[in-house]
Amino acid sequence: MLPTQVAVNRLLDDGGVDRLFGQRLIGRLRTHGLNSVGAEAHSFMWQCGSPGATLARATYELLQRDLIDGRYLTAQQSKQDLESLEHPSFVTPSAMLWSAWGGRT
Repeated sequence: MLPTQVAVNRLLDDGGVDRLFGQRLIGRLRTHGLNSVGAEAHSFMWQCGSPGATLARATYELLQRDLIDGRYLTAQQSKQDLESLEHPSFVTPSAMLWSAWGGRT
């Protein structure tokens, strides 16, 4: 995982974002009285030039100033990570994309 992604995760945690919400979906649906509850998660491998790498770049650039000012990473680390997104060998897993369902009978 790139230092910038680790820094983004820390920034989200410090901002109160529940990054484990998807894992708790089944329990929340059951708590609300739903049955036939299920869930699945998907992750994608993002490679250089992919839409995922473009999304990562946009996220890193959007949060760059907050990450550096908040001392989550250095300007040099940010620069290196942005450059690594363009390297032909770049590949990283996406965040988990959760889907959950349930019903009432």
